[in-house]
Amino acid sequence: GRVTTCGGYGTFVAYVFGVFIGAPLVWADIPGGEFVLESAVVWLALSQMNLYRRVNELTQESRDVMGLQGDGRMLHEWWALLPPPMNLVVGLRQIYFLSEYWRVIRGDPPATDYIAQDWLPFVAERRRFSLEELWTGQVPWFWFMKRDFNFENPFNRNQNNNRF
Repeated sequence: GRVTTCGGYGTFVAYVFGVFIGAPLVWADIPGGEFVLESAVVWLALSQMNLYRRVNELTQESRDVMGLQGDGRMLHEWWALLPPPMNLVVGLRQIYFLSEYWRVIRGDPPATDYIAQDWLPFVAERRRFSLEELWTGQVPWFWFMKRDFNFENPFNRNQNNNRF
């Protein structure tokens, strides 16, 4: 493949450098400190978006082997720009699907990931879902939401409820 960033260490070192230089400049009220600090945050967000794009390319290539729905792209790149903890949603999915991709490439047998598949089912959801689906309960966040997922859920649009 082609190189599109500075890699994990290059991305992280540039971010840390920006924070370690920018924060003291801001505290000392030195002009340019805010720019350095904000540039570090923008650098990290753009690098994350690029990482998610690259993971999407990999999962798209092996969509059928991995058993993914749709076009195989599991992540919304722009979710990296969401404030914490929402950016954690796409981050956890990125880790899960990247590890699944490499499991398939290595030819390892499927293994149960109890945290992703049982405790946090949104992580292992084999389709790309929207923020709306996540927030309205169409994709269960936690294990206790899975049990009643097919029952009457006032926030689930798919059950023809009139609240929406």
